[in-house]
Amino acid sequence: MATTPHDLSFYTQRLLDEVEQTLARGEMPRPVLMGPLSYLWLDQANGADVRALSRLEILLPVYGEIFQRLARLGVEWVQIDEPILTHELPQAWKSAFERAYHILQYSPLKKLLATYGGALQDNLGLAAHLPMDGLHVDLAGAPEQLTAVLDRVPSYKVLSLGVASDGSDLWSCELDAVQAQLQPARRRFGDNLWLVGARWLADLGGLLPDLRTVGRPCPITSG
Repeated sequence: MATTPHDLSFYTQRLLDEVEQTLARGEMPRPVLMGPLSYLWLDQANGADVRALSRLEILLPVYGEIFQRLARLGVEWVQIDEPILTHELPQAWKSAFERAYHILQYSPLKKLLATYGGALQDNLGLAAHLPMDGLHVDLAGAPEQLTAVLDRVPSYKVLSLGVASDGSDLWSCELDAVQAQLQPARRRFGDNLWLVGARWLADLGGLLPDLRTVGRPCPITSG
């Protein structure tokens, strides 16, 4: 069934309600939205029907309105998930990414483009240079991409690194080893480096019993 702007607005209303509840507790949320290209790709059986892209121009104003509403609530950052950037994409979809995000850059809020589920590979240059304020990449699932990511992502952007896919992964990591592995990223990005998972290691290491699973490798330092 084809996705319509009404469908997207309906599912987004729950997100807006949750944001209001979080703000009411005095906390600053970072809402997460499925990106427009992944939304269309998944709606059309993994991008098999390129006609799905014909609806992109209809969807983009809906995203713009969502960003406007979040900004009016006082939100600073929004995370836009585009997991299909870890897939091999037809050229038509790559061109659509550039067109869509050059339009969305003018909407309010700082925007973190998030990828996960593997390495960006041939899409790294595309993801790195889309006009977003930051990029999140999956190191837990694809630690080998770190060097290439550091080479391609501009240091004026936020670089968010997913260093653990779940809580159990954290206990297989030695904090000192993780920090050493990520030193080049720290030197290049400074305060613009966000580590998802490493902060938990720093907070919890030494305070809780050792719950690491024997034989389970750390996703960042192994390989």
